[in-house]
Amino acid sequence: MQGSKLSDYLVLFILTTMMISCRSYRTFSEKQFGRPLSAQEQILYEESRKCGKVYALTPAERSKKYPFSNASTIQLVSFKNNSTDDLNYYRDSLPRMNDTVCYSKLFEIITLRSSQIDILTDLLYNYGKKSTYTPPKGVFLTGSIPTCYNPRNAILFIDQNNQVYDFIEICFECDNWETSSTIIDLGESCTDKLKLLKQFFLEVGVHYGTTELSNK
Repeated sequence: MQGSKLSDYLVLFILTTMMISCRSYRTFSEKQFGRPLSAQEQILYEESRKCGKVYALTPAERSKKYPFSNASTIQLVSFKNNSTDDLNYYRDSLPRMNDTVCYSKLFEIITLRSSQIDILTDLLYNYGKKSTYTPPKGVFLTGSIPTCYNPRNAILFIDQNNQVYDFIEICFECDNWETSSTIIDLGESCTDKLKLLKQFFLEVGVHYGTTELSNK
């Protein structure tokens, strides 16, 4: 009986944890034998992970990166989150029927011009970590990661037959993204790349999912 009650409490705890806001984060630690980073080392580590324009790939070079290499059309879209229960909590939410995107359920649809695609690939592939600082060996690396995933935006890649063949789904609220394929190249990871991408969405006219008032 006690085991049953403990199991019930455990399930309740898990469900409660999963339902917290996307603005909540949990601490993680990449622990090795040794000491934690000093205050100065932590500052250097965090600064090194911020975004800067550190590469100079040309538009032609960037266009060869997958999935841009196969795209005839690229669209930025927004949609209302369609998760209805806890089992869908960490699943993507781009409205689809089998493998087909349901355009009727999308909220905003912006087809990018070539100049806008150039800006997008520049953000993805020319922005990376500002420095190459490496923490000393044998220390703790601490930080935080979002505890949920509630996407409302996506980048759609459309082939010459007008079919969406891959997509990048984004949750700007919790600073996280997922790809429909493991071969999609997102460029070098840096801490504020999604903030730069959110500003790009706003500038081309996608507002739902990118502003405070539209995140509900």
